Amino acid sequence: LLEISRINLAMEKVGVLVVNYGTEGTAFIDTGRRSTKYDIDWVVYDRQANPFNLSVVRDSHNDHMVGNLKDADAIAEFARQHKDKHNLRFAVVLHENPILAGAREKIEQAAGIPVLCPTSDYAIEGSKVRQRYMFQEICPEVNPQFMVFDPQEYRAMHHVKDRFYRWLDELECQVAIKPDKPGQGKGVGVWGDHFQIPDDAWEHFLSLYETGDMVIVEEKEDCEEFSTQNSSDGILSFRIPRLVRDYKRAYDNDKGPNTGSMGAYSDTGLLPFVTENEYKQTMDYDQKIFNRLKGPASRNINLWGLSPIYDAYAITNKGLKIFEINSRPANPEFINLLPLMEDDLVDVCLDMIEGKSKPLRLRPLATVGIYLVPEPYPNRDDLQRKIDLNDA
Repeated sequence: LLEISRINLAMEKVGVLVVNYGTEGTAFIDTGRRSTKYDIDWVVYDRQANPFNLSVVRDSHNDHMVGNLKDADAIAEFARQHKDKHNLRFAVVLHENPILAGAREKIEQAAGIPVLCPTSDYAIEGSKVRQRYMFQEICPEVNPQFMVFDPQEYRAMHHVKDRFYRWLDELECQVAIKPDKPGQGKGVGVWGDHFQIPDDAWEHFLSLYETGDMVIVEEKEDCEEFSTQNSSDGILSFRIPRLVRDYKRAYDNDKGPNTGSMGAYSDTGLLPFVTENEYKQTMDYDQKIFNRLKGPASRNINLWGLSPIYDAYAITNKGLKIFEINSRPANPEFINLLPLMEDDLVDVCLDMIEGKSKPLRLRPLATVGIYLVPEPYPNRDDLQRKIDLNDA
């Protein structure tokens, strides 16, 4: 006990603010708690009363807040109130809603602490349309065929319907229908899974189009998907050296409606369906995307973070394809990698802020993560009830 006390006295005290949506933030905190160098005061702005997060904050009545992740002003005020009390050194934002709402800019202005995530201008995942057009410029060879339907372009719905059905014919109905704005994998409709006839595809399209936002109808690919993740200090983009395969469908055998995710796995090296050449191709494309977003400046701190660029790729019968970019750590793929980190997580974050990042080192282990969810998921369940995980 005496030896433990001496170790604790030698640890540097540091405060960290985590803006959390779900399990990715909990995994971040869990990894950070293993530090042998830092005694961390955790301050958490949370989407819900996560019991693990509540258990690690020192004053659960004041240091943990449940709030709207799209309310950047409230998040910034929470950061300002806790800056001095906890000696906040930095914040991490791990979900697109606060990033798109400008949480980084607001926190830095209100509390004067660095925030590890992109600024809202660099949150490319705010628009799938913008992504598709950027891919078409940078890497058209891996961009699936797509068509954008913009409500601002059409005055008559029969013109939209005619164009939609003609595009279905051209792609032989093998389509995926996606909203322009992010939905954590939800809202996406895929031929053969969510509709089997053109009229049902049209109904799904209308459910998105009638919101007034753009909709993309793109070529469906029979494929194996995987994700790449990149950390950045604003100077260089560093591949996190492990690919992860995510499964979004709600039911067994990867069937049913899309969810945020039901789980993911990683191998000790490449995934079994990805070749070394395909891996190198994704590295090249990731760097091109980073360079395009970073621009000509030698350092662009608007584009830093643990994973300000994570890309979803697929191996198809037509070769490598790119599906989308996200501007935050992957959920749940990030969770598969955090426990493998060999470097101290706080050091990784501080090096990033100081422009001294190094490629992340991971232990040579494979990982599997599975979500346990209540039976009605992903449908709404408004009943407040306890779930015994021992029954799972």
